[in-house]
Amino acid sequence: MNLLKLILIVLLIPGVLLILNFSKLRRLKKLMSGYEEYIKNPSSQAFHEKKCEIIGLFQSAGLRDPQVPLVQMVDPMHIVRGNYSVFDNLTVLKPEFISAMQALFLESIGVYKKRVSNSINPVYWLEVIFFLPEKIINYFGMSNGSQTIAIVSKTLNIVYWVAGIAITFLIYYFRIKLIYLSF
Repeated sequence: MNLLKLILIVLLIPGVLLILNFSKLRRLKKLMSGYEEYIKNPSSQAFHEKKCEIIGLFQSAGLRDPQVPLVQMVDPMHIVRGNYSVFDNLTVLKPEFISAMQALFLESIGVYKKRVSNSINPVYWLEVIFFLPEKIINYFGMSNGSQTIAIVSKTLNIVYWVAGIAITFLIYYFRIKLIYLSF
């Protein structure tokens, strides 16, 4: 019975991740088609309601808010220059923002497709198991490229591997010893 529970747990985690990422992927594709409709028909205000959801999906995909440089002539004697947030100007229909938004949609769709394929990829799960301390450090956002964090991450991986090998050896050593002594 314990083996059945273990199998269910092992299948439950990838299954939940598959469902979550697939639903985000489908939703993002629908929102992208809604954005393309909004570009064609900007008088529709329905797209404005989805701004928060779109930004949330982009952030969940790990995308940062890009900045678009713009130069605008206010009048013949004054020019305004600046970098503007794409997330804040999601509904602005200037070509610079439209191309940035389309790139964000495509990039986030790619992220979710990769996550869907990873959720059923056994090689990905082996990598997660073998590099669990590093994945945990990355999950908490401490992977900023610092050499100290990289050293700590590698050290924790080595300790994790040694402990895993030792525990595995001890478990099987005593089982083999019991089998040997029973003969």
